[in-house]
Amino acid sequence: GREWSEGGEGGAGIGIGTGLYTNENYVIRNCICVNCGHYGIFLEDQGRFDSSYTYKHSKGASIINNIVRGTKNYGIGLRGGKNIIIANNQTYENINGGIYLDYGCHDVDINNNLVIDNTGNGILIETSMGNQNVNNVLIQSNHIQGNGVGIDMKSPTANMKYFNNVLNGNTTGIKTSAGQSNTIIKNNLLLDNANSINTAHFTDDTTKNDLITS
Repeated sequence: GREWSEGGEGGAGIGIGTGLYTNENYVIRNCICVNCGHYGIFLEDQGRFDSSYTYKHSKGASIINNIVRGTKNYGIGLRGGKNIIIANNQTYENINGGIYLDYGCHDVDINNNLVIDNTGNGILIETSMGNQNVNNVLIQSNHIQGNGVGIDMKSPTANMKYFNNVLNGNTTGIKTSAGQSNTIIKNNLLLDNANSINTAHFTDDTTKNDLITS
């Protein structure tokens, strides 16, 4: 997929079309995806291509302990799905960002990932697609460093929870949108002399975080 261009199809290092069955227990583990044309690892509900499709929220995928770097888009991408775990991955030096969710993903646990030096966002939860809004995502215990926005939560979303993440050297630490209901607690946002613009932007959220300066 290295010849993939913006707007094209395919091109992922590991790309799986989902949505045929209610339970799709894919496990992607211990893989290395380097310089892929689109996403490094990508799961996409195929219902978005068919207006007559009944959305199933296929559940049970796990993306664990992978290394994804140098992709043209995001390192790891999810379009649709339920009860998904993204854990213990390294995703770095990707052009658009580290981890991406849209198209009604819900009940997703993103934990203990190393998300470093991506040109765009570290983790991006995108706006609705096909009238399916992302909701109930837990982002916990990740190290997010040297990205554009560390965690960027677009509107509309609901029931987002950020716990115990360490963010440093990002242009903006955590960014949310008005009208959301998020819980943002016990995150460390590190501000140092080398990058004093790593700031947090919170709107309509429950927040209690540590801002640490050198």
